[in-house]
Amino acid sequence: MTPTFHMLFREPLLHFAAIGVVVYGLSLALRPEASDPRRIVVGHEAHRALSDVFVQDTGRLPSRAEMDRLVERYIQTEALVREARSLRLDEDEPALREHLAYRMQMMMYSGIQVDAPPEDELRAWYEERRDLLATHARMSIRVLGIDAPEAEAREIASALTAGGAQAEVAEKHGALTSFEDRPRPQLVSLFGEAFVAAIEAGPEGTWRAVPSRRGWQVGRLDALLPSISPDFDVAKPEIEAAWRAEAEQRQAHAVLAAFLARYTTVHEPYGPDVVAPHEAPDPLELPAGEAVR
Repeated sequence: MTPTFHMLFREPLLHFAAIGVVVYGLSLALRPEASDPRRIVVGHEAHRALSDVFVQDTGRLPSRAEMDRLVERYIQTEALVREARSLRLDEDEPALREHLAYRMQMMMYSGIQVDAPPEDELRAWYEERRDLLATHARMSIRVLGIDAPEAEAREIASALTAGGAQAEVAEKHGALTSFEDRPRPQLVSLFGEAFVAAIEAGPEGTWRAVPSRRGWQVGRLDALLPSISPDFDVAKPEIEAAWRAEAEQRQAHAVLAAFLARYTTVHEPYGPDVVAPHEAPDPLELPAGEAVR
């Protein structure tokens, strides 16, 4: 399978490891299954534990949307663990909770089978996802992070384009960082779509003033390799594998949804100490680049 298809479909159906320790830590304190095994209560104690782990990983409180995803995974894991214990899957070994959940998950999905689709159906599926299955465009850019007013940014860009020494300009105005041969989505995650699109407009080798969320920056496009869609006949095995992965994932989600429907969940409101008061901004940073000498 090509790297593109592999990256697209390699994500596991459920990610338990991220919250396994949290669920384990709550196991002694949260025992509602003793009175009602089909009722899962997610209250402030669970929210606090999930939030604490998130803060340890990221250095900030989760947004409401991020906490929603953490709670969803917590509920999935808790339900799977209870089911595994009801089937006595923990008798052969003192398995950790996330391992029990994983074993239960594999049992649920073991019967999923997907037959190969007719070629016309596969071709239509591919055409609908041609852009998604294409290799990502790759870019090499340089960014002078100055957080300046527009007029100052344009003046600096003109000076650099006219032959100004990059090292001197960087020393005077800010950090000059190079990002070599990076996938476009990676740059978008760092700078935002509007910022990357402005630099991508080129032309190559020309410094430009570019607006960002933190003020005006100065950037330059050094190289751009466009995305390439795979030829259907050449990449048919990889395309069929991607189709199968999507079909299996769709069936797995249906199985999981039917399983979770057997449980009643009580989700208490979030307290102000576990979620950020506003959605976390997407900061403009210049890490992970190569310093320009």
